[in-house]
Amino acid sequence: MNEPASPLPRRTEAGNYAFRYISNPEVKRLLMPEASVRIAEETLLDHYYGDVSFASVRQLDMPAPGQPTNYKAKGCVLGRLGVAGFRILGLNRTPAGYAVAGSRPTKHVLLSDTRTGEFFAFVDEHWSHALRTGACGAAAAKHLMRKGSEILTVTGTGYMSYSSLIAMTAVMKPRETRIWARDFSKAQAFAARMKVELGQNVVAIESAQASVKDADVVMTATSATTPYLEKPWFAPGVFIYALGNYQEVDLATYQGMTFMVDERKQVRICPDIAALIEKGVYTDDWVRADLGEVVARPDMRRRSDDEQIIVRSQGLVTQDVAQAFWIYEEACRQGLGVDLEPAIASQAGAPLF
Repeated sequence: MNEPASPLPRRTEAGNYAFRYISNPEVKRLLMPEASVRIAEETLLDHYYGDVSFASVRQLDMPAPGQPTNYKAKGCVLGRLGVAGFRILGLNRTPAGYAVAGSRPTKHVLLSDTRTGEFFAFVDEHWSHALRTGACGAAAAKHLMRKGSEILTVTGTGYMSYSSLIAMTAVMKPRETRIWARDFSKAQAFAARMKVELGQNVVAIESAQASVKDADVVMTATSATTPYLEKPWFAPGVFIYALGNYQEVDLATYQGMTFMVDERKQVRICPDIAALIEKGVYTDDWVRADLGEVVARPDMRRRSDDEQIIVRSQGLVTQDVAQAFWIYEEACRQGLGVDLEPAIASQAGAPLF
């Protein structure tokens, strides 16, 4: 099918980009939920209109031999923006690693102008990646949840649960938000925190089953390695956004609901989907639509108030890069970030070799 040209404006000339580093506190100051959701929607349209391309390997994994650190990298090109980007991070899940990750550089997006090959920004993505993840879920909910949805359930109490709740404020004002976690005391503490931060009715629920009873929107964001939610527990018309590392709902939920994904090829990286592929259970025929189709085409959205919809998300580096570029441009406009141009200027006229 020949798709029409994207309705979003394209950049037609090379930019004049000053080399800049943008720290996490500055990113948090610049990036609000509404902007993150809008960028997620625009990038999903880029997917639909074929305006993105990826590295030959979607994700590079590189362990450090003899060390508890693993490096990951993803890359893409955003044709509409004329930008390439690389998400690079170091993962070290030891107490020392966590201590460093909370205050030192471990996650960045590196940006380059595709017309010249020049790199021009390092953007810290501790906050931006977390909010981007929630924002993609919020964008999906905007187009797929029932009108009048008022009960939101979030499972988990980590940073993805936090950012998902923050992002959902851009598209939903729930009458009640429920928090569930295996450790009920953590659910209580998290609910109390979010009640104050959001100024909304946020409550902790002790039972996983009770947490999703009659819920309109469910966002799962845990590190659980086995399913803890079952299809009979969900209400007619529920919208579920599953973004945990592993499978959080039972197989009947995947097979018995309208199954959608953020992007067909990318979701195959998810450990649960990869395992189902290896067993010969999962095929792309499960997928009714990816989120690019959902945003671009109203006919790919909810078909009835009782339709149960689940989106399995792995995460799209295209959104990390588009968001980092937006952050870069806002930082330049507002005079934020560290200007690295003096270091470049000091090399002017000097031979490379």
